[in-house]
Amino acid sequence: MGIYDKKSEVSKQELRSSFKKDSGRIPGTGGKSYDSSQRYKIEKEIFGERYGDVIDRNEYRRAIMRLESKKNAAKTSEEKTRIRQKIDYLKSVGGWKVR
Repeated sequence: MGIYDKKSEVSKQELRSSFKKDSGRIPGTGGKSYDSSQRYKIEKEIFGERYGDVIDRNEYRRAIMRLESKKNAAKTSEEKTRIRQKIDYLKSVGGWKVR
């Protein structure tokens, strides 16, 4: 169940809390997961200064789309894989189907 299944917008505090409580499992990797410090860094990197106190579904989707464009611009396959894993994780937290 994702954070946007029942609400159309969440506060940054709720978003941070959902990242903190999440298991951190990355879909499609065979059991790899992010630990709590990595999840905190992802949340800060993607939803840091750019957004206000409330993040709606469209802003969350736009953040994923920005990561998609970063992935397409990445030069190495390792970098693309790392970004793809972040995208898949964010989609699973947000409630979207992943692959």
